[in-house]
Amino acid sequence: MFVSVDLFLFFVFYEIAVLPMYLLIGIWGSSGEVRPQGIFGWAFGRTGVGTKEYAAMKLTLYLLFGSAFILVGILALYAEGGHTFNFLALQQMKFDPTVQKWVFLAFYIGFGILAGIWPLHTWSPDGHASAPTAVSMLHAGVLMKLGAYGVVRLGMGLLPD
Repeated sequence: MFVSVDLFLFFVFYEIAVLPMYLLIGIWGSSGEVRPQGIFGWAFGRTGVGTKEYAAMKLTLYLLFGSAFILVGILALYAEGGHTFNFLALQQMKFDPTVQKWVFLAFYIGFGILAGIWPLHTWSPDGHASAPTAVSMLHAGVLMKLGAYGVVRLGMGLLPD
């Protein structure tokens, strides 16, 4: 993934790196006790907040939502850049500044969700609290940096303006 020069393969391997987190948290994670409080405590207690399944599903849904932004950005570059996914060919092209701003925003939101950028980080406390220690360290040490890498490589590498 890190040396991929094809944006579509970059996206596929990005997804392959992210999706196993659901299994790692959902199967081997642990559930914490969350005491419902306030006037809506009765409803809060029935949502499953604090369980490993809730944390795994929240993480997966957030990351898939972010992936949709990344895919839209990649497809926009494909449409504007002569119908190629080749990173090196797209790097040589001069995109319209308006297109660059919108595609960079899509990349920033998509990769920013994985990187834990505020306010797109609300999955992170649940995911890290429910994950086993090794999985939490893997996620914080590798996968969250993958989001920052995506912003730098695709966002800044292809869209300098």
